[in-house]
Amino acid sequence: MENKIYELCRRLSGKNISIEDELIESRILDSFRIIELMSELENLYQIEFTQEEITQLENFSTVKKITRTVMEKMKMIQSKYLITGATGYIGSMLAGHLMQQNKYVAAIVRDVDKARRMLPELSEIISADLTDREAMENISGDYDYIIHCASMTKSEDMINRPLEVTESIVDATRNVCELALRSHVKSMVYLSSMEVYGRIEMPENRKCTEEDAPFGVVDIHSARSCYPLAKRMAENICCCYCREYGLPVKIARPAQTFGKGVLSSESRIFAQLARCAVENRDIVLHTEGNSMGNYCDIEDSVEGILTVLLKGGAGEAYNIVNESCTMRIRQMAELVCKLAGGKISVKTDIPESNIYGYAEDTELRLSSEKLRKLGWIPRGGMEDMYRDMIDEMRQQERI
Repeated sequence: MENKIYELCRRLSGKNISIEDELIESRILDSFRIIELMSELENLYQIEFTQEEITQLENFSTVKKITRTVMEKMKMIQSKYLITGATGYIGSMLAGHLMQQNKYVAAIVRDVDKARRMLPELSEIISADLTDREAMENISGDYDYIIHCASMTKSEDMINRPLEVTESIVDATRNVCELALRSHVKSMVYLSSMEVYGRIEMPENRKCTEEDAPFGVVDIHSARSCYPLAKRMAENICCCYCREYGLPVKIARPAQTFGKGVLSSESRIFAQLARCAVENRDIVLHTEGNSMGNYCDIEDSVEGILTVLLKGGAGEAYNIVNESCTMRIRQMAELVCKLAGGKISVKTDIPESNIYGYAEDTELRLSSEKLRKLGWIPRGGMEDMYRDMIDEMRQQERI
């Protein structure tokens, strides 16, 4: 919205003024141009000026002062948020959080009916395939903030449909970046993944920072690697748009996220463990459970993503993780058994091949220091996350 006013000031001044330089420093407009500017703003944004404000504007000598006054009048006008992947878990929780704050929230989805059922209060629903360049070019909305969450995330798809997984990440990210450029966004966040770190060797007393990502090993000859490699490529695309076009895009690398609101269709390990507790079934692991897991409560993740959106540096990446929740898969399974009152236990049934599409074992322990320096503080612990999820699953069973 702010960029719109700057562009309007430029056009009315009749000068080719750079927003970053001369316009901000100041350009004198005569009284006639100022009054014309006010008239256009009133027609464009339905903003009414009092006589006192008109007098003040007529006496102002710089575009900078005019813009500041106009922006004060426009505080009531909402910023427009666009979310991709809004019917997924993190995307839907983000949308819900913003709508609770009476924000204008638009969503690009494939299944419009599903979006209407899940998020009936959405301000705008756009039907489009993110990988379809022509369809994306037809989207003409003017958005202030874009949060790109969409991606194929099922492990089975990474084994059986690796090309489609790659396309859903790489092609979609470029198309969303193009939309962000056309919208002159104030900020954009791309949701990447902690899998970009690959298999990385770290001393036990040292946590992995964002700068360690280039040193992790990913097997380029494994179909399962389609996901981390595509995520890396998508991050690079974002950085290229930032460098070449000045797009204010930031990268969030969320740990595995759960807690309240987990979708009934969720099939990842954390949801499988919770269902075992709800159904009083023993937990059957298809690995030894030695892989280190990094986790974060959904409400903390939402706050983390918005912190990156509003405070993060352009072209920068941020881990979103609650370091106190980092533990091995087996440890997490044993915790769930404890929360189930000891009525269930952990067993193993390991297939000869990786038919479930699990990532390789990792010792990855993520650091959240960079995000915490922006003021983010995670509050939800692992037991809280599981209690919230198990309680909701039990309530759904009663319906």
